[in-house]
Amino acid sequence: MFFTGVLSVLANRHNIIILLLSFELIYLSSTLVLAYSSYESGNLLGLFLIMYVITIVGAEACIGLAIVSLYYSVSKEMSLNSLTLTKL
Repeated sequence: MFFTGVLSVLANRHNIIILLLSFELIYLSSTLVLAYSSYESGNLLGLFLIMYVITIVGAEACIGLAIVSLYYSVSKEMSLNSLTLTKL
């Protein structure tokens, strides 16, 4: 799952939504590995860390989608090629 997310980030440089979803896939695959290692070791601290990471990733997704929707309402375009800070 991790390498699928990385390949998707590297291959898709045009669509912002797919890029955000690829970052989510990378984050969640790393938490899956953390969950498995926490389960195997019997340590509950890893489960609390997973809850923290998922909370941070959810907040990051909300902020990212808010920025994308604001950018779309201003420029009516969803391409990374046209994304510059001078247009906002």
